[in-house]
Amino acid sequence: MSKSLPELPPFRVPGSPDHINDHDLLDEWLAAVKDAFYKGSGYSFPAIPDPAVHGNPGHVEAHNRLRACAEYMKATDYASDSSFPPIPAEADEGEQGHVVAHNEFRDVFAYVAAHQPSRYNAATGGTVTTVENYNGTGQRWRVHTFTGSGTFTVTTADQPFRVLVLGGGGGAGGYYSQVPPGTGGGGGAWHDSRPLTVGAHAVTIGAGGGGASGGGAPGGSTSLGDLTAGGGGGGARDYGGGSSGSPQSVAGGYPHQYGVGTAGTKAGDRAPLTSDITGSAGNYGSGGGNVNVPQYGKAPPQPPNTGNGGNSGQYGGTADDTTGGDGGSGIVVVAYQIG
Repeated sequence: MSKSLPELPPFRVPGSPDHINDHDLLDEWLAAVKDAFYKGSGYSFPAIPDPAVHGNPGHVEAHNRLRACAEYMKATDYASDSSFPPIPAEADEGEQGHVVAHNEFRDVFAYVAAHQPSRYNAATGGTVTTVENYNGTGQRWRVHTFTGSGTFTVTTADQPFRVLVLGGGGGAGGYYSQVPPGTGGGGGAWHDSRPLTVGAHAVTIGAGGGGASGGGAPGGSTSLGDLTAGGGGGGARDYGGGSSGSPQSVAGGYPHQYGVGTAGTKAGDRAPLTSDITGSAGNYGSGGGNVNVPQYGKAPPQPPNTGNGGNSGQYGGTADDTTGGDGGSGIVVVAYQIG
């Protein structure tokens, strides 16, 4: 993500009356670069020259401090960059060519402005794992997984984050006929590359909806800061799956579709969302299916943190009462490159 930096002084010719003033412009530029890219305990950015005045006896020292800053930036971020412009040699008292050196420093700093250092995101919260060769890219990524409510705190946000926010699956409806029984819809999903601001982002994980002998309960909403995914709707008794959740939900986990009507009329008709956000492919937010249960029994619940809709129970194809299963709770996953 490109940073906004101050303007550099223009190209000068020997004898330019603005020669000394240019020192101040270069100092301001270096201060902005230090704040943008070299701030924190991990960096030892050299001392930036003091403000210059006409006749300042520290003029040569200021040149050498500019040189130290340029050498540091090159060593830190451009050591293997053969296009990096040459840095002026160390200056001596009385040496001619100071204006030429200004222009050479300007070339170096203009190159840094046009090819800004790459900085990776950083954050805390949830269960943190490091994935080498993330999805075959050869890159190292960090993955934060929230299976319960908490806080995701962003300390550096120079690049977009990959985000999965999944609501709880709806609970299944009961069965009392020989027609296809109902099932809960899958949880809503927000799955995309998203910018997240520096600071604390509250995480709330939606519970799975409870199954019932009548209509199942809807799943709870999951949120990451202001990103919200509604839970799947509860399944109706006998016919019909659950409706989609809130207007920002996705019935059965279809990505980027909101307010998707009602679920279908047969169990298990909700395709899951397939995502490789953790570093390997997985399915989330699918509709529930049919399972056989004992007479008057309750279908088993969906696994937690899947967003899956509950399974509807069926007793041997007969008309005996059964109770639908609970939906799976939601999940939040955030991933970003670190190397």
